[in-house]
Amino acid sequence: MFNRAFNQTGELGFDEEQADNYEIGGKFQTMDGSFTLNAAAYITKVGNMQRDVNLADPGAGVVQNILNTADATIKGFEAEARMRVSQSLVFTASIGIIDAGYDRVLFDISGDGLINEADIDLSVPRVPPVTFGAGFIHDWDLGNSSILTRVNYQYRDRAAFTDDNFGWLNDLSNLEANITWNTPVEGLSLSLYGRNLLD
Repeated sequence: MFNRAFNQTGELGFDEEQADNYEIGGKFQTMDGSFTLNAAAYITKVGNMQRDVNLADPGAGVVQNILNTADATIKGFEAEARMRVSQSLVFTASIGIIDAGYDRVLFDISGDGLINEADIDLSVPRVPPVTFGAGFIHDWDLGNSSILTRVNYQYRDRAAFTDDNFGWLNDLSNLEANITWNTPVEGLSLSLYGRNLLD
């Protein structure tokens, strides 16, 4: 259980937020350690969700308030695996699936002046439904030196950025690569790396 509570004076106050998390998972590994798998499923129930909400103010123009906007349920599954196919080559993979939605709305999140199904149907912000990744690590032994190569790809699904869903985070694909030569000189290595290679 997680709580956060603050005091706020004025007409717009807020109560403490509570999150109850239930999780079940497991770890698997082969006898020789060449393959490992970690997986978990969880449910998080959030009551009196606290959100920063921008409201019009006749004096200041826009005022940001912390408000209890909704109760929500977040269900998810995540797993990561690592497989060594040889002494020098390892593959990695991961996946995350999240289903988040509002159970009860306490505030006009959509901004249409009503608390109704339009608010319930909004996406919970900053919760990507799907994320996944894959990569490999290769260590090439050259005797008195070695070349280490790492390549990793990560994907994050499109997700709402704002509570009213007017702003969205685009889906993101990121590819990174790194090649390092560990030279015969102790403590000296040379690296060539690239980030965000798909953009």
